[in-house]
Amino acid sequence: MEKIEGIKNSKENEGVFLNLVQSKERDIRKKVKYPFQVISEEISLFSIFASLIAITILSYYLNKRGFVPEKASQASTIYYVDTNGNDNGNGSEVSPWRTIQKAVDSALPGSVICVKEGEYQEGVVFKKSGTEENYITIKGCDTNKKPKLTGGKWFAFSDYGTSGVSHISIEDFEINGGDSYEFGFFFQKSNNIKILRNKVVGATNTGISITNSSGGIISENEITQTKKYSGIWGDNIRNYEISKNITYNNNQNGLGITHNSSNIKIIKNISYNNSCGNDKRYAGIAIEVSSSDNLVANNISFENCHSNYLTNSSANKIINNTFYGIDNRSDTAYQILMGDWENSVPERNVFKNNILYNTRKTDYLIGNFKAGLSYNPLNNIFEHNLYYVLDGSENSNIIRFDQNFSFLSWRSKGLELYGIFGDPKFLDPQNKNFKITSNSPAIDKGETLSEITDDFENTRRPQGNSHDIGSFEFFQATIIPSSTTNITPILSPTLSSSTPVSTPTQSPSPKPTINLTSTPTPVTYTPVTTPIAIPKITPTPYNTGKALLSGKVLSASNNQPLSKAYITVYHYNTKDIAAKTTTNNNGYFSLKLDRSIYTVKASKNWYYKSYQDVNLANNSYLNIMFYLRSFWK
Repeated sequence: MEKIEGIKNSKENEGVFLNLVQSKERDIRKKVKYPFQVISEEISLFSIFASLIAITILSYYLNKRGFVPEKASQASTIYYVDTNGNDNGNGSEVSPWRTIQKAVDSALPGSVICVKEGEYQEGVVFKKSGTEENYITIKGCDTNKKPKLTGGKWFAFSDYGTSGVSHISIEDFEINGGDSYEFGFFFQKSNNIKILRNKVVGATNTGISITNSSGGIISENEITQTKKYSGIWGDNIRNYEISKNITYNNNQNGLGITHNSSNIKIIKNISYNNSCGNDKRYAGIAIEVSSSDNLVANNISFENCHSNYLTNSSANKIINNTFYGIDNRSDTAYQILMGDWENSVPERNVFKNNILYNTRKTDYLIGNFKAGLSYNPLNNIFEHNLYYVLDGSENSNIIRFDQNFSFLSWRSKGLELYGIFGDPKFLDPQNKNFKITSNSPAIDKGETLSEITDDFENTRRPQGNSHDIGSFEFFQATIIPSSTTNITPILSPTLSSSTPVSTPTQSPSPKPTINLTSTPTPVTYTPVTTPIAIPKITPTPYNTGKALLSGKVLSASNNQPLSKAYITVYHYNTKDIAAKTTTNNNGYFSLKLDRSIYTVKASKNWYYKSYQDVNLANNSYLNIMFYLRSFWK
């Protein structure tokens, strides 16, 4: 019998038993009344038996209330890599390693590798895996100053020479090795790989290549100038998300999948000006060789050889995309091109709610080629799409299969009974702004589809009676009250959280000009950045229950104001849109909002997006500043 000190009453005894379970159960456990107490300072067989009964009762009580213990998460270890480091160091911030490979070789599940700005000439091979709860994460320390890998190997990041790894996340790098790299990313048999917010320039082969893998995410990357093949390419992959990437000026497809790839979500990507190749069969987005059950939605493809290329693949859904223009390097091109290959044909594919817009009469909106098999391309579903050819009509030949079809003769085949031929009324197509305006025939003319709940920029669908056609759902901007004054923002690029800020001088001025039409969407993405400190300012409040949010948007490169930048305010918890507006000619904006907490997004064509969280629940007025970095710099 072992002597136990300090257990003298039922309350203390209760504490002993309560410590046997996780702290998250505390609120529930306080309600549990244990049916016994220890009345002796000696542990007896009876007390052990009673303890087991108590634990059993407690477990039953918690399970009845749906409590499921969380899986334990391994504490993260942060390692640092710096061009001034030394691989004989310990990987701490004060003693960083010199090479990324050293850090990767030292990492364990849950490790985070922070790589500082600079150039690294190496090819990194992952030989260890993370776990579902504890990824191995390697990332640039500063998302605005990405570390750069500049060549020397076949690839920048890979599982080459291994039997495959899993649960790896690679974030915020720039890969720019000229002809030194065949691939930016090359994973051939690895699962659950995340490739996020990276830039790959000039890979000799492919920017991002994933083969025989499952369960990953490729998102918010920029891929350009591949020398031989495509920007992003998945070969025999499953359960992947390819989203919010920008692929342009690549030698073949902008992005695509092939060889039995399935359950892939290709969503909210931008693909433009990618090459036709010698056989003129490359596209902005390609689905090839027996790939099935994939979703292609809310994408923008413009000025490619073809917008969407689909060969011998079945049961895919191509919905709510905007396909515009054709690469002038091709004599005849298509927005959607289908074909047979390797003894199978494309069938049972669904094309709905897409905008197909050609700028040349010599091109077709939909067509096919035959590599040897006889098949009926009409064994696919075309519904609720919008067709338009500049200077054309619904009697123009816009579709070519075994014969030419006009929009009207296309309908005579029983297709597109709810389709439209007409100008979609883009906001500014010359500047690649494909948002629709208030008089667009695409509004409420799409089919409401369960697969699509928002649009290219996360606006909830539908806003009206039904989904709009195309990548963007029309959303009317909030009208700013006429009593709003132009309040000069007082933040500067060098403002820090410790900088004292004086109250701004307010003087009545004419209401700033605000563009209240549906606002254009930027064609680039950026990670959420750390919000700039918001100074405490207390001007005269609006009416009870309302608050004023104002601010300014500047270019990060020269601190000049950005006019017609797009401000979108989301409810912090639900992410639903609360309001939209644009900046005036001086880069200012202001909105009257309910007293709540919001996430505010600033964006502009060819600039990266930026986000800030603002708390208007306890403030009648807040003034914020955004700095947007140009996509081209």
